[in-house]
Amino acid sequence: MDINKILISQPVKFLNGGVILKIFSFSLNYLLADVFAYHKEISYAFVLLFDLLLGFIINRYFVFSQTQERKNSEAFSMFIIAGLGFRLLNWAIYAIILHFYELYILIAQTIATAIVLILKYFVYKRIFN
Repeated sequence: MDINKILISQPVKFLNGGVILKIFSFSLNYLLADVFAYHKEISYAFVLLFDLLLGFIINRYFVFSQTQERKNSEAFSMFIIAGLGFRLLNWAIYAIILHFYELYILIAQTIATAIVLILKYFVYKRIFN
């Protein structure tokens, strides 16, 4: 088993890009909801929209850069539609967790993000390949 091939594989690059993106998203959510005390659900909706735009760049130019067959405009349109659906699902799970379980915001964000992660990889792989 060649470790270099594993490290440059699409699933590993997807996870690495996602980790970088989530560090930024978690930090922004913390700042907006905890430090500045903005409404938690509205803050997280803003975080998810920013996450969507940055996610396109990471997936298009880092994760799936070697297997692109679609034009940027076509891939972007498909990514936005899928991404908005994922963000809506993520936000709904986050809001439900906060409402029913009253967990800390970053724990709720982690759970919501983990639930949609695997589905996102397979959908995005189809979009960019």
